[in-house]
Amino acid sequence: MKNIILLLLLLLVPTLQLFAQDTRSDSIAIKIKLAKADVRKFRTTKQIRTARRKRLLLNSSDYFKPTAATVSNPKFLTDSIYVMAYKDAAYNRSIHNSSLVNLHYRPDLSAGHITKVVIGAAVVIIGFIYFVRFLEGAYSI
Repeated sequence: MKNIILLLLLLLVPTLQLFAQDTRSDSIAIKIKLAKADVRKFRTTKQIRTARRKRLLLNSSDYFKPTAATVSNPKFLTDSIYVMAYKDAAYNRSIHNSSLVNLHYRPDLSAGHITKVVIGAAVVIIGFIYFVRFLEGAYSI
């Protein structure tokens, strides 16, 4: 019985391999992988940083267009799928690049907001000091 089961399992193994398909050389997934690999050569410029600060960047902008110096194969420059994947990957790289991430950049935080926060903090601290002095005077013998 064990021999029959083993024989059936051995007969199934080659048939499972028959269902595998080879990927085509012009496959979309391959182009996306190549674009992501080529983005490693992409460098942010001063124009990109300025546009980032002004919030004018989109992943479809020409700032992220691949050039002959940044791609591994220049024939991909005319391929729309490759160019779209490259722009998207370059945009994500520039967003996650530590030189562009400014955690303290808050355009909606004006001098008036800062003044209100400082005055509010001062009022709380002074109130706490007076409260502590009151408690010291109330419980002193």
